[in-house]
Amino acid sequence: VLLVATVVPIAVAIDQFFANTGNHDTPGLNRIYGTFSHPAAFSMFLAQILPLAFVMFLHSRSRVGRVALFILIPAILFSIYEAQTRGAWVGVAVSIVIFMGTRARWSLLLVPLMMGAFYFGVPSIRARFDAATSSSGSVVWRQEQWSNAVSATTPVHLATIGAGFDAVSVRTGNLTHNEYIRLLVETGLAGLITMFVLYRRLFLLALDAYRKAATPFERDLMLAFLMAFAARVVIALSDNIIVYPVLEWYFWGFAALVVAASGAYQPVRFGRHAPEQSAAAAQSAA
Repeated sequence: VLLVATVVPIAVAIDQFFANTGNHDTPGLNRIYGTFSHPAAFSMFLAQILPLAFVMFLHSRSRVGRVALFILIPAILFSIYEAQTRGAWVGVAVSIVIFMGTRARWSLLLVPLMMGAFYFGVPSIRARFDAATSSSGSVVWRQEQWSNAVSATTPVHLATIGAGFDAVSVRTGNLTHNEYIRLLVETGLAGLITMFVLYRRLFLLALDAYRKAATPFERDLMLAFLMAFAARVVIALSDNIIVYPVLEWYFWGFAALVVAASGAYQPVRFGRHAPEQSAAAAQSAA
């Protein structure tokens, strides 16, 4: 279900690319966004799903399934690139680095070479990052948004329970482009710490399940989630991700799949403990 959900948005996005009907808010760019409201949300959605698609391709026993994923994965990468969202690009890069580090640590030596090749070899990527770091680029106005967000409430609210839901957008007219700062302002230090505790618990659970996985598929499923999780954490440094409910549906759906497959909690059905989920069941659910 998680993978099938990408088909229609990607199909619409490809049509936007060829018809030149994407988002033109950024001068000179046709940023595709599929069925989403903005290219950033579209590319962040795909960045979280990409690791799962790759793992399912590696372990699919169906020839039809492998062919479908062989087509889908390049389509996901193409869509992320043409959405022109730098945060999603960085998120995908982090996912790839994690995969390389777990499979062959020596390959991490190639990361600087790969980054240099993309930066100097792909003019559009270089242009997007150069524009971000210019005197009037997104780095500057993001810093202004962060400052305005923190100034929108009192130190007492920041240190306790925050200024309330949607306070940042109401008082400043933007979402800060940093999920952690937005959470600090709206939910205070208490809310931000709660989120970090939740994230830490989820990360440790997935990491422990990865180390104790009984089958290669279970291990790679946990790895896929860790890759998506890392991408999400990094993307949130420069974009807002929790504010998009559709992104939360699929991330926490993936998280639920991982928790169930990990065996961390014994499921209960009709008052009785159900048998542990098998790797085949987890694969079918994915």
